[in-house]
Amino acid sequence: MNEKHPLLQSFIDKVKAQIKSKEAQDLVEYEIINHIESRSQSYQRDGLTKEEADKKTINQMGNPITFGKEMNQLHRPRIDWALIFLVTTIIGISLVPMYTLSFIFEGLFMKKVIFSLIAMIIIISLMFYDYRKLEKLGFFLYISSVVMMLWIGMIGLDFQGKKMWHIGYIKIDYMFSLLLFYISWSSILQHRNKYHIIILHLLFWLPMLLYLWNGYYLYSIIYFITILVLINIEKINSGQRRQFTWSTSAFGLILSTVLFFLSSPYQQERLLAFLHPEQYKNTFAYHSSISREMIAKAGWLGQGNIHEQVRLPEAHTDLILPYITYFFGWGGGLLLTGILLFFTVRMVQVAIKTRHHYGKFIVIGGFTIFLISLLINMLMSIGLLPYVGIPLPFISYGGVQLIFYSTIVGLILSVYRREKIHSLTSIE
Repeated sequence: MNEKHPLLQSFIDKVKAQIKSKEAQDLVEYEIINHIESRSQSYQRDGLTKEEADKKTINQMGNPITFGKEMNQLHRPRIDWALIFLVTTIIGISLVPMYTLSFIFEGLFMKKVIFSLIAMIIIISLMFYDYRKLEKLGFFLYISSVVMMLWIGMIGLDFQGKKMWHIGYIKIDYMFSLLLFYISWSSILQHRNKYHIIILHLLFWLPMLLYLWNGYYLYSIIYFITILVLINIEKINSGQRRQFTWSTSAFGLILSTVLFFLSSPYQQERLLAFLHPEQYKNTFAYHSSISREMIAKAGWLGQGNIHEQVRLPEAHTDLILPYITYFFGWGGGLLLTGILLFFTVRMVQVAIKTRHHYGKFIVIGGFTIFLISLLINMLMSIGLLPYVGIPLPFISYGGVQLIFYSTIVGLILSVYRREKIHSLTSIE
């Protein structure tokens, strides 16, 4: 039905006038045309002319105004107010410790406020962005991330055993590469049949080698786990999944061990400090020992002495959880931990409800990165992991990490917003 029947065009126009979403308008128009074509052909086989069959089918569609209102309700874009409330609450909570620390670090609070506003703008903007457009950019984003890593590796300066790009007071590392890789792999796995298994292995291992070679062991772990999670939820042969997972895990363990012994003495000393904290409590294990000490002294109501927090290094960044616990007590620390964990639970709920395949990968990949970062920071803060310098998502000071996690949340909200705009399976 390339040229629409005037009656059909009038019907479609009236239906679309009741639908607010442009995406839903286009979808409903497409489905109506397909439905009418199918019914019209059926009537033509019963002996009606095409003109008669088209008119009969259109008349059976009913009142276009009523039908349009029903379609508007069915395909209305949704907003995950629960996720927005949680992320707004978390960002709001993050301002409190920055205010108390601003008596020691001048300007800290106002900078955090500015970064928080930027984060909320990013979240809301991405919520209205159609995440499905990124699916076509998968390989481009992958190449862009590799180029960025190579560039930083070539021109970056060594900082604590890692290459970083210094722009004034700003240090740019490989953090955003994690974002680009998880988005690109979400797309690559949708079109996995275009790639030979050897190519997929090469695509997987190139970023790993760049992370490990430039001292980003933590990012290599996050990348490794996140991509393996995406591969294992992909609808491919279970034997292939197991083979890929076990082979990459074994090779990764061997490679990490070899590169660790070839790494800088700084990285090796940090691991030894974790294994023998008493021998390094005034050097490489200082962060962990002070962190555990302050958490133990916090009590349920906290100490509330801003001057003593000077003893805790990185109180505004990586070790902000011990600071909050010491200042506001075990109750405050547990409350914050509970909110952050509930935030991850909400992301899982969104993933379960998501039917669009690429959208599900976006949600699960973002959730995996967030959860790994959260758990590592928490375990690091209580001394169950070595100090690795990872911020507490949204809470720690730092514009880069705030933008990073805000982008993930914005994309998840975009997936949720469009989930209700789905194909009509039948129009009776």
